[in-house]
Amino acid sequence: MKKICCLGLLLASLAGCTVKNAHIYPQHVRDKYLITTGDIDQPYDSLGLIQVTKVGVTFFGFIDILDANLQGMFQEALLIELEKAGADGIINMHFHEVQHTTATRIFFLFLPFIPLPNSVEVTGELIKFKRAES
Repeated sequence: MKKICCLGLLLASLAGCTVKNAHIYPQHVRDKYLITTGDIDQPYDSLGLIQVTKVGVTFFGFIDILDANLQGMFQEALLIELEKAGADGIINMHFHEVQHTTATRIFFLFLPFIPLPNSVEVTGELIKFKRAES
């Protein structure tokens, strides 16, 4: 019974984890674009919905060959799309990142020829602020 409890605790400690991701844009990006997960009160025109996805691969459970994470998404891909669309910002933004547990990463450590797929996806509404009429 004691062995079963110890094994259960070990498996629970390997399977659960808490990850906190935070990204703060530099001041020049915050001055140029509004990026928020909510709505705004300021009048705007919708330029349409956007979905940006980055896909990556991890070998040996821990070596990122093609990196797909939120920081890379926010620093590169999302800003490029905002610029291409001529948008002033993105609102109602939602994001999802595939995060593997430590147990999964350790399992793939022993499977060197099978890559561990990663992906991050951001969706939202591109906006252009309405200019005050003179």
